[in-house]
Amino acid sequence: MNIPLPVNEESRLRALHEYAILDTTPEAAFERITRLAAQLFHVPIALVSLVDRERQWFKSCYGLDVRQTDREVSEVAQSAPLLAAGMNGLEEGTDSMSVSSSEVLEVGGGSMPPSTSCRGR
Repeated sequence: MNIPLPVNEESRLRALHEYAILDTTPEAAFERITRLAAQLFHVPIALVSLVDRERQWFKSCYGLDVRQTDREVSEVAQSAPLLAAGMNGLEEGTDSMSVSSSEVLEVGGGSMPPSTSCRGR
């Protein structure tokens, strides 16, 4: 899959790496956020996802045992860091996840319109 990159991709990646948050241990504050999101929206999965150059890494996962996926798994990979609540999980017969835009809560400066549908392929 060939996902278009944001026009600010290099500066976005520099900022992400300056935070030095990738591959850090779980933190209680993030765990509370994903647990609360899952409870509020009555969904089985909630994530705090940070999108690196080749992967999306989950700072916090509620209801999912995966800590990262390839960036190409989801079209939302071109967005800013976001919290996705209500992911449909792994699609049967694939290793990709899917999420609809009604299930995505933006917590960073991304530019995803509310009507966008994001589906892993």
